[in-house]
Amino acid sequence: MIRAAVKARKEYKGSGNPTFFTTEDWLTDALLLEDTMGHRLYKNESDVAAAMRVSNIVTVPVMEGAKGPNGGDLIGIIVNLNDYNVGADKGGAINMFDDFDIDYNQMKYLKWLILSFPFTERRADQSIIAGANGERYDRIIATRGNDYLLVYNYSGKPMDIDLGKISGSKKKVWWMNPTNGQLTYLGEYESKVTTFTYDGAYLRESDRVLIAIDANKDYISTADTQIPEKQ
Repeated sequence: MIRAAVKARKEYKGSGNPTFFTTEDWLTDALLLEDTMGHRLYKNESDVAAAMRVSNIVTVPVMEGAKGPNGGDLIGIIVNLNDYNVGADKGGAINMFDDFDIDYNQMKYLKWLILSFPFTERRADQSIIAGANGERYDRIIATRGNDYLLVYNYSGKPMDIDLGKISGSKKKVWWMNPTNGQLTYLGEYESKVTTFTYDGAYLRESDRVLIAIDANKDYISTADTQIPEKQ
């Protein structure tokens, strides 16, 4: 994958140093790559990013299980969101980056979710999951900033989440449907380990993103029924 990304860089139409958005599983596999002597090829995420010629690697929970435009597994997206957000160059002409269609496979909801928060401070943090994690379809992926956290649950199984991992004595919590961006507000919760279970059939379109925010922050309104569009 790293070799293919480097060779395909000539197809990149954006400017500057892009970011690679991918899954926690892919990043873990990359960090565990070894040479023929059993030595790890990359010491940290910065080494992987340098090898891929990107400025940063950001893991995105809702990309777990996503499909690409041709039906294969979507490993990641290399993009400079500053280019995409602007939409035009200094002369007002449409930027060539418009050729990149982030709308396929409902990826626009991924973009809106990412841009709803300070995503540059966000990092993977599996310690958000209290107790043992599941395997395969039951594996839960967690990430957070200083005052918000996102947890992707593919199967819909019950999960214990440590809301004390982010700031605030109270947390506002939502479910988000990654296929259409629909939000369901759950209410305010104490800053402690709390069990969340999506009210749906196990492994039957029950994948959801749990969003928790410091109750003093207003990244998302409790009145929102869909993740707000961000440009």
